[in-house]
Amino acid sequence: MPLGVPPTFDVSVESVWRSASADQISHVEMLPGQVVVYLVDVTERTPIQFSYQLVARSEGLIHTLQFRAIEPGNPEREVYREPIEFDVVLPEP
Repeated sequence: MPLGVPPTFDVSVESVWRSASADQISHVEMLPGQVVVYLVDVTERTPIQFSYQLVARSEGLIHTLQFRAIEPGNPEREVYREPIEFDVVLPEP
């Protein structure tokens, strides 16, 4: 399942592993602009819940990427989420 990462952000991969059950994720792959989470044995009725932390490298107006998830072996089953926009302000040092 690819998860979009906004420009100027880094993902804490450890946060993905900490938030999910050990049996839900097989591995996590970092790619430019996204983190790909590989799920284990997910069925239609299996609830999946996890979170991940983003760390801002700079301030500014940020636009996320469109999110798309597909079911392995069944490419007709896709879920899309539209991009969002937000303003990043770093704390005073």
